[in-house]
Amino acid sequence: MGQEELHGTSAPGEEASERLLIIGLGKIGSQVAIRGRAFGMEVWAFDPYVSKSKMDNLGVNQVENLEDGLATADVVTIHVPLTDETKGMLDDRRIRTIKRGAYLINCARGGLLDEEACYEALRDGRLQGVAMDVYGEEPIRRDHPMLREDVRNRVVLTPHIGANTFEAQSAVAKIAAQNLLLALRGEPYEHAVNLPFMKHRLSDQKKLFLALARNLGILGTHLADLTRGAIRSCSVVLRGPLFQEEDEPIRFEVPFRLKPYTVAFLKGLLEVRHGAEVNYMIAPLMARERGIEIEEGTGESNTYRNVIDATVVTEKGSARIVGTVTEEGRQRVVRINDYWLDLIPSGKILLFQNHDRPGVIGKVGTMLGSANVNIANFALGRKNGSGLALAALQIDQDLSEDLLKTLREDVDLIWATSVSLKEDL
Repeated sequence: MGQEELHGTSAPGEEASERLLIIGLGKIGSQVAIRGRAFGMEVWAFDPYVSKSKMDNLGVNQVENLEDGLATADVVTIHVPLTDETKGMLDDRRIRTIKRGAYLINCARGGLLDEEACYEALRDGRLQGVAMDVYGEEPIRRDHPMLREDVRNRVVLTPHIGANTFEAQSAVAKIAAQNLLLALRGEPYEHAVNLPFMKHRLSDQKKLFLALARNLGILGTHLADLTRGAIRSCSVVLRGPLFQEEDEPIRFEVPFRLKPYTVAFLKGLLEVRHGAEVNYMIAPLMARERGIEIEEGTGESNTYRNVIDATVVTEKGSARIVGTVTEEGRQRVVRINDYWLDLIPSGKILLFQNHDRPGVIGKVGTMLGSANVNIANFALGRKNGSGLALAALQIDQDLSEDLLKTLREDVDLIWATSVSLKEDL
């Protein structure tokens, strides 16, 4: 989206409204959008993982490029979790991009922005004001940049205790009591009061499928990103006799009535972007809040005795992942989109698609070796007649974004992404 597309227009004689940019349109960001519009602000949002339909329903304009949004906003407010992807997202370069005279607010997590760069922008007059209640180090240290004498009159700092009010504590106690009564009556309740399933009641084989489902969700997020569209829906089909068995009474599945494997898939799907705060209790709730439709089904399996067959649908495409656990108790990803392969879902994975011709794998291996990245395992999928192949390399070290970019360009890969899969549940 070009910068010229971000500038709103006003009728002759009409004063232009202040422009609010919300980074992260989750539950809190959505509420900020509603209040911003109520105050007559022109509300824009940057969140590549929220569908345009949700933004339209909120009356919010979509920003596809963060720098463009920062350059035109009068007020910037951050509402994203702290993850590997978002850590330091507002660095010195991006803070310099912010429109001169704008206000910057961070009530999300410390570590999302460069606090020293904020100070420099305040001192130079590029930022008009900064407000925050979270800090890179908590409690805030005495020599924090925002406490320096030359900028403190344009800074608002508060402790991160918004929930510690009489009203908030009373509301939480009331909600907990109401939900407990509903759960005891076997009626649907709005908030989670317990795990959606009892993990200790699952057999060893089912626990392996539970771990597999979570990693399929993580893979699903990375494959969905390749379509450059927000996730709209996902389906999980549990194929085979294992999933026909009753795990436990259904009372713990209220209000979603999802099987444990679907919940684990949603956890993996969401935790890549939203961090460790995504647990089994809130994963279905978070999916619903983000407008992700969830379908679950069962069926028969052909090649393998039991498989989890998951599909993620975005605004611009879809991705399919199929996984199984062998009779020896080994987890495997056996299909990605139209490619059959034998991938061990563990540790760090370099996943890429390429033209099926000699020398590609050799070039990738040479470049990884030059960067001191060791290949632990290798899986290849080919689709006859397509001239394309899909490869998955299990590696021992993390890949830098620069190395990924070099691989894409120098080896002429169609796409490449790095995935970090989980060992535990």
